[in-house]
Amino acid sequence: MSAAISHAGFQPGQIARAQRLYLSPSKVITYEMCPRQYWYQYVAKLEADAESSNLYFGTVVHQVVEEHLHALDRGVPLATDQRFKGLWDEVTKTNALKFGVKLSRDDLSLIGQTLAGSFPKAWAQSGLRVHKDRQGQLVTERSLDVDLGDGVILSTK
Repeated sequence: MSAAISHAGFQPGQIARAQRLYLSPSKVITYEMCPRQYWYQYVAKLEADAESSNLYFGTVVHQVVEEHLHALDRGVPLATDQRFKGLWDEVTKTNALKFGVKLSRDDLSLIGQTLAGSFPKAWAQSGLRVHKDRQGQLVTERSLDVDLGDGVILSTK
């Protein structure tokens, strides 16, 4: 890990003196794919003109799945395909997104609606269920911080 930290612009021991370095799985993946992109994004904090539509697509699918599981626990049906469409429309209108050459905004909308619409049946057939914590809340996603040493914390949600 120390080699990766020094390549990211930090020296071992420097982090402990200044502050802790929090790394998420996406930060680690970004660094592994392109150290320069990591530097631009997380050290220099430069922002891209437009974000990848794929990133937002995955985030919307994730949100719809999580909302479905919570609605299922409350006994309230959720029209997952329509929920995806509403969230996707909102995200694509309020963010500058880059779309690939093969899939347009509308293509991704139809794919997402189909995917989200098929989730309730697939979940019911899977036999899986979501665990509840001691307070009775669904444990769909919780943050977790792991101290890797040398002032480096792996932080996940």
